[in-house]
Amino acid sequence: MSTLVTTGALIAGTAALWLLLPAPWRSAATAVCLGFGILPGYARSGYLAIVALALLIPVAVRWPATGAGGRLGRSGVLRAVCLGAACAAQQLAWSFAPFLLIGLYAVRRGELGARPAAAVLGRFTGVAALTWAGINAYSPPRASPPGCTDCCCPSPRRRSCTARA
Repeated sequence: MSTLVTTGALIAGTAALWLLLPAPWRSAATAVCLGFGILPGYARSGYLAIVALALLIPVAVRWPATGAGGRLGRSGVLRAVCLGAACAAQQLAWSFAPFLLIGLYAVRRGELGARPAAAVLGRFTGVAALTWAGINAYSPPRASPPGCTDCCCPSPRRRSCTARA
């Protein structure tokens, strides 16, 4: 099942990248995502970084336009949701997020000034954090297996215990 999810995410991310990039760059993006075998190999292995990568594509493409004029707008909110979901999917996005946020602040500060840029950055970060928190929200199990002390994570890949009979 994980192979299906990651392969689907790779295909969806490639399609999103193809649609978001200018026409001269589309063939190169397709070759990088599908043609070299590295990313499809990771997708076949079920590596969750592919899901994070697919979610980061809309965030990274045209990122300087986020918050232009002091408003996030629909595309800015979508980018923030994708960043929060990518951070919830895999830790790779956590290494990307600080640089994106610093760059976003620097671009908006040049356009708007320090205080409005901080407000835009706060709204963007808030939407991303709420998305991350919503995905990672605590969901108690209905019945914990006996001897299990750490099974309260919503995702089975995070469980660090096994049921002892």
